[in-house]
Amino acid sequence: MNALPETILQFGAGRFLRAFVDRFVHQANESGQKVGRIVVVQRSADQRSELLHNNPQGYRVLVRGYQDGELVQRHEQVKSISRMLLADRQWQDVLAFAKSPGLRFIVSNATESGYVLDPKDRVDAAPETLPAKLTQVVWNRFQAGAAAVTMLPCELIERNADKLKELMLAQMPHMEPAG
Repeated sequence: MNALPETILQFGAGRFLRAFVDRFVHQANESGQKVGRIVVVQRSADQRSELLHNNPQGYRVLVRGYQDGELVQRHEQVKSISRMLLADRQWQDVLAFAKSPGLRFIVSNATESGYVLDPKDRVDAAPETLPAKLTQVVWNRFQAGAAAVTMLPCELIERNADKLKELMLAQMPHMEPAG
């Protein structure tokens, strides 16, 4: 799986994304679909980022439920994450990957409090808010002449894609360089 290209930029590394999106990408790759690997962006370093960054064997997900009418409980290994980038320290690396011709999908998962604007977010600095981060990513991709990507907002917010689009468009005036 390490030979697969990085094709997904993921904002967030919470349990939902790791056990849902990342697990499904892993399963697709294992079945020969060659979806690619995931570059995860997290706001700053913490115990989760350290564990994901320092564990080339991936992580395990506990799967409980029914399969074919039988109760199952098993651990599944997930190895779809290729690397972790910290927005507060590695924002230029995030933007460099955003321009990559291999990037096909952007996945996000933030809380409702993450769906906000901050007038301090500017194009010439690492942004704080999710809408500003996504705006910078797609703007840099557009400026580089790279192909369009599919965005998959996974926030548990009614009409999340419409709300995110509205915030990103509103963010554009704030994306002017300082000066």
